[in-house]
Amino acid sequence: MWDAVDADLLAGRWNVIVLWERSRTEKRLRRERDEARERAQRAEAAATRPQRSEVERLAAEALRQPGDFWLLAGEDIAPWIADDGDVDADAVRARAAEEAGKRPGMAGVVRRRDPDQGDGDSATRTPTIRDWLRQAPC
Repeated sequence: MWDAVDADLLAGRWNVIVLWERSRTEKRLRRERDEARERAQRAEAAATRPQRSEVERLAAEALRQPGDFWLLAGEDIAPWIADDGDVDADAVRARAAEEAGKRPGMAGVVRRRDPDQGDGDSATRTPTIRDWLRQAPC
């Protein structure tokens, strides 16, 4: 009688051990899968970072904050990449100009030259009285 009870207990323990091992294996596989997904996402982000920077540089020609381009046009970079893998500059410029036209507050600031402030030390500066006095014969 005790032999049958011992056999049942051993079989039950064996089933518990098998289930426990299976659970550990499944957890390990899930963890490895999640880590692989994270690595793939990081690799994709690193690959698109230069392209995103180029899109923002082109959008800066029309928008005050180039990062706003992604808010207006969506986060996906695929529509702004040409078939050859480069950024489609004309499409980005057109969309940025279109959005700047719709939302004037987002348009880039046009910096105008203030003639009262001077041009700095440029090669074509206009002569001053000091220059005339230096050139005057004594």
